[in-house]
Order: sequence, then structure tokens, then C-alpha cells
Amino acid sequence: MNVIPQSIAYKESGIPWVGKIPKHWEMRKLKHIVKNIIGGGTPDTSTPHYWATESNNSYLWVSIEDITKSSFIRDTKKYITKQGLESSSAKIVPPFSILYSIYASLGKIAYSDLPTTTNQAILAIQPQENLFYKFLFYFLHSTTRDIITLSSMTTQNNISLFVVQNLKIPLPPLKEQKAIADFLDKKTRQIEEFIDKKQKLITLLEEKKKTLINQCVTQGLDSSMPLKNSGVEWLGQIPTHWEVRKLKYVVSLRNQKEGESDFRIGLENIESKTGRFIQADESAFDDEGIGFFEGDVLFGKLRPYLAKVFLADKNGICVSEFLVLKSEGILNRFLKFLMLSGVFIEVVNSSTYGTKMPRANWEFIGNLKIPLPPLKEQKAITEYLDTQIEKIDCVISKIKSQINLIKEYKTTLISEAVCGRIGVD
Repeated sequence: MNVIPQSIAYKESGIPWVGKIPKHWEMRKLKHIVKNIIGGGTPDTSTPHYWATESNNSYLWVSIEDITKSSFIRDTKKYITKQGLESSSAKIVPPFSILYSIYASLGKIAYSDLPTTTNQAILAIQPQENLFYKFLFYFLHSTTRDIITLSSMTTQNNISLFVVQNLKIPLPPLKEQKAIADFLDKKTRQIEEFIDKKQKLITLLEEKKKTLINQCVTQGLDSSMPLKNSGVEWLGQIPTHWEVRKLKYVVSLRNQKEGESDFRIGLENIESKTGRFIQADESAFDDEGIGFFEGDVLFGKLRPYLAKVFLADKNGICVSEFLVLKSEGILNRFLKFLMLSGVFIEVVNSSTYGTKMPRANWEFIGNLKIPLPPLKEQKAITEYLDTQIEKIDCVISKIKSQINLIKEYKTTLISEAVCGRIGVD
């Protein structure tokens, strides 16, 4: 990042979140430097011939979901037909217009090199010749956090057309706009590639953790131990000296509220795949719930929360979408890892029923045959997994911190560049 030479003179922009800009730049209201700001619309969703499943003889119809997935639109989840276009307030948006969300997900921004249409939650901003579309894209991107303060509160956050039209933006000469956009294209691409590599590394580490848990709870720590067929299809082979028992014979199910407690747990309070407690939320449910005690294992029975498994470290009350299990013939920590294992979750997932909110039931889970090592071996397995998973999680945490830092850098880089405070040569 090359700092602009001190010889460059600056002036106050008059906008707090913009700050100082080069003296030769202008501050202009958006409505004075765009050809058009186009509103969107939605054809009647109950009329089949207004909609299409492919782009042939139809129009890309951009929704919040589309611009949340990508800032460069080449395809959309839905398409509207000519009849759908004519029946609604949707309009054809010229290529290289900026697509700007004004409802709910405020300030989401995208563009396309194709003609599009949008729903009513998105404005399409068509720049004049003296405003490079990519410069406008990056400037609006830099103001996302600040623009939310200008939103009005109704049933959901929204930004009015008046606010968008009267946004003041810094306007460099066109040549500088293009240089800034080219610079940011290159830098943000490098940043996204870095983030992508780090995300893939996290995926690999999560897979390593999953494989480690599966291996340890089904075959133990010593790979040289002789194995036998468990007789359970999902389980496969287990060490010859291990037992196979139905889960209901080594745990008991709690299903009553027992006593009062300020410690309350909803499904949202447990992190999937790790069993970590996130935060208490006493408003998650009313006084009805299931009492649990220190040492109980809570298993989320509602899909997609089957991987939410919590080992209670104190007494409390949880929502009824948890199974509360008191371990009797099995170490609670071993039970936690067993229920976190991919093979266990997969077989439970296959049993779920219901369409809107699929869930598992205790009758199926309780009758599952599980591997049961001797208690001494269960203890060794859990101690080993605790140590190894802590190491993996520590690496994942550091990678996530790197990703957050580079995202903050990206935000700052864009903000400084579109306000002319860094060199882009």
C-alpha cells in the first residue's frame, strides 16, 4: 500500500464516514451523477407462466439471496418471463448497473455484465459516463456499515429511495476512478484467494477431527488390536474385547423438569460438531423444559441440529428438543464423543421423520447398538481426544483470526482507496 505523497492537498468531505479527500475531487449527490435509479418488482408467484427454470427466453431475476451469494451476477435462482415482467413493476436493468439492497440485508451490493431484473428489495443504479460503475460499487461497499445508521425502522430495516438518491459520494476524475477500481480488483482478488485457501484448510482440519473421533470411538487407540465384526452395519469392526450394547441399557432418559434453574439452554446455545456452549439465552423458551444435571449429555434431536451435543457442567433446564441422557454404564465424556461422531449422527439422521422440522425419536436412538470399551479404555480414549481436538481447534481458531484480520484489512483498504488516501500505482 503506497501512501499518497504529502504534496497531495486534502480537504474535508463534509461527510463523517468519508473524511478527507483529495482537494481536486468533488463531492456529488448520487442522483446528479447517475442516469437512472430503477426499482424492482415481483410477478405473482402463483402464476406459473410468469416464471421460468432457465434463462432461455426469460430474464435473470435478482433477489437478496443472489447478491448475498455473489457480488458478480451471471445467473440467478429464479427467472421471469416476458409476461411476468409485464405483469409486475420489475424493469429491465442495463448491464453494469449497481444492484443495491434497500430492505432487510441492507447495503448488499452486486453488478452484472448482463441485462437483469430485480425484486422490490433491490435498486438498480445506472451510472452516467463520468461515474465508473466499479468505482461506485467499491464506494457503496465501503459505506455498508455506515448506511445502516440512515435506515428507518418499520417491520424490518430499510433504506428509502430518497436516502439513496441523496447520498454524497467522492468523485475523482474518471481516469482516477478506473485506476482505483483496477487496484481494488487486484487486491481484493488476492485477499479472496487467501481467504479461500484458509477456509479450505479449516475444512480439512474439521474433516481430520471428524475422522479422529470416528476412529477412536469405534476402534480405540491401538491400531494393532485384533478386530471382530460388531454385527452392526453402521458400526463395522470393533476391537475383539469390546462389547456391543443398546444405548438404552447404559443411559437413562430424563424427561421431567426438576427444580428451578437460571441456567437455560436452547439449541442455538450449543455449537454444532464441537459441543461447546456459546451463551446463555434465558429468553430462548418459557418455564417449560427438561431439567438436567451436571454430567448429563444433551443431544439435539431436531434436524439439522443432530450434531449439537453438550456435556453439562452444572444443573439447568433445556428445551424439549434435546434428549437429556444420564450415563449409567458408560462414561459421559465417551458418550459425548460417540454421539458427536459422524457415523452416529449419520445413522440417527437416517431415522428422522417429518417434513417441516424433521426429528429423531428416543425409541430409535435408545435401541441403537453402540460400541462399549472397558471403562479404563473409555477414559484413555476421551483424554486422548480432548488433547488432540484441543490442538486442532487451536489451529482452527488461529486461522479464523487470520481470516477476520484480512477481512478487516480489506474493508479498510477499500475505504481508504475510494477516498483517495492511498496510492494505487
